[in-house]
Amino acid sequence: MTTQVKTKEGVVAVVGKPNVGKSSLVNILIGRKVTITSRRPQTTRNQIYSLLRAGQWQLTVVDTPGIHECKTLFGSHINRSARRSIKGADIVMMVIDARGWRREDEIVWNAIKDFAGHLLLILNKVDLLHAREGLLPLISQCNERDGITEIIPFSARSGHNLDRLISCLKKLTPIGTHDVISEPNLPNNTSFVVGEFIREQVFRLAGAEIPYRTAVKVERYLGQGHKLPEFHAEIWVETAGQKAILLGKGGSRLRNIGERARSSAARSLGTDIVLKTRIKVHRGWSSDPSSLRKLGYLE
Repeated sequence: MTTQVKTKEGVVAVVGKPNVGKSSLVNILIGRKVTITSRRPQTTRNQIYSLLRAGQWQLTVVDTPGIHECKTLFGSHINRSARRSIKGADIVMMVIDARGWRREDEIVWNAIKDFAGHLLLILNKVDLLHAREGLLPLISQCNERDGITEIIPFSARSGHNLDRLISCLKKLTPIGTHDVISEPNLPNNTSFVVGEFIREQVFRLAGAEIPYRTAVKVERYLGQGHKLPEFHAEIWVETAGQKAILLGKGGSRLRNIGERARSSAARSLGTDIVLKTRIKVHRGWSSDPSSLRKLGYLE
């Protein structure tokens, strides 16, 4: 059932270089884990949509992949995905590390500097500064750039300035009329959610380069009529050596990945699940259009 009301409704795209804390910011903003995180760059590969709602204010939050210099067809897809999010947004939040503006930030800035809507600059990781006074030169530097609506020092770890950020987003969200849905839907389908949690554990548990050579495809989802939702997932790698590393001794690493992913997905979905994982070698998948289409990265 839907009801038409006059409200404030909009879209905010969260952009930045890889590993700057975009996903952590989105999670604390939404108030629960909706996007995966790790200490390694380029964890997010898809646009992740979440809903922030309070009374007659509704904001769709889009967590985007990190904009970077790409070397593969897959990397090009990631950059295009982030740029599409910018075009459809009312507000863009560019996240940078509060410890300084880097060359990688300039790549992101060049992608958003002509954005016609409101642009918020989020100086994340202020908790890592020895003294807050260290922010002043960076704020002064950023104030010289045209088009920035507001600069907000922030910590996705501690929630510093979270209330200020939410207040700013409410103020900048445009007024419009939309259908208020009595029961909010999950921002992404369940198979996608499970696949993302598997990828998160690959990033956390595998060697330095392995996560960047892997993709996850949920092959089968058995829902209604089963005691528990059941997911069958394939983890794609490019070589037999990568498969061996991901398996671990006696399959121990793959079991650990599956157990942790199942636990995280169950908490997110609000129900226990059955998760079965296997590894398949798909040579050169990251530069093969056919493989990228099967994985849902290309249309």
